[in-house]
Amino acid sequence: MAAQPHSVLEVGAGTGKASALVKRVLLGIRMVATDISPALCEKMRKFMKAAKVDVEVECQDLFHLPYANLSFDVCFSEGVMEHFSLEDFSRGLKEQLRVGKIVLLSVPLLHWFLEGRSSQGDELVMTKAMWIMLLLRCGWILDISFLGPALEEIIMIAAMSTSGASLRISKSGVMGVSETGLTIKV
Repeated sequence: MAAQPHSVLEVGAGTGKASALVKRVLLGIRMVATDISPALCEKMRKFMKAAKVDVEVECQDLFHLPYANLSFDVCFSEGVMEHFSLEDFSRGLKEQLRVGKIVLLSVPLLHWFLEGRSSQGDELVMTKAMWIMLLLRCGWILDISFLGPALEEIIMIAAMSTSGASLRISKSGVMGVSETGLTIKV
């Protein structure tokens, strides 16, 4: 919201509920929800119509998005990227970074599975530190925000890394987002 986007793309939108929420919160934006499944896209269209939300629904493959470079202010996925191999994760993230000026992803941390929560069984199951290493290997991620645990793992990874990337780290609280202003050079 702080970026005041004019256009937002959700890849792997599934039900479309996140896109509908974004559209309701960020009035006046162009919101596009995509999924590879024609059946899910049809359900999303019906949902958007019933919810009276103006969201464009398109059937697209997240590995081959038909949009120009940096054509969306924000591109996001929620609960999608962990369902791919490490190689496909990297390819999919790079494609999202190609079309989005800001890319947001939500992935589950290992403790989520250890607490007995359900899964589809095909997820990449990793700790926060492992996700950070994967993101750093993709070579593009500069801002990582987490809900919950302290930042010790990130500091450890930054100290061990030799990638030369720069991380700006913020920690989100329950009542909103407050930035620590901590910058770590890796």
